[in-house]
Amino acid sequence: MVLIGDDRVASRTAREADLCLEERVAPDILLQNLWTVLRSRGLRERAESVRRGAEGLLERSSRLIARADAINAAAADHRRRACPACGTALEWIERGRIDGLEYDYYHWCARGCGLHCYNRTTASWVKLAG
Repeated sequence: MVLIGDDRVASRTAREADLCLEERVAPDILLQNLWTVLRSRGLRERAESVRRGAEGLLERSSRLIARADAINAAAADHRRRACPACGTALEWIERGRIDGLEYDYYHWCARGCGLHCYNRTTASWVKLAG
């Protein structure tokens, strides 16, 4: 960190800074000091530490995304069901809960067999209409 200030700069801030300059600094002195700080080992070490931290976050993020994708794929596979009357694939609408029982709701069967929901708790079909 480059700090440009005056005597009012807090001592802690001044100790943590790579460089403290007086308020009115000649441009050539300022540039020379900036280049010194930019080439400093401490700055490179901090930049490397930040880069490693970012790589770790990227790896963790990638693992979490892959896990979420796997969970979504498993949920999508679990929703695919065939009409209990004719075996035609049903289009899933939503999942709901009534009186502690969990149901998957589907659109009408394309072949006109009726409207069904799947009771996930008892693993059985319930015909709602048709």
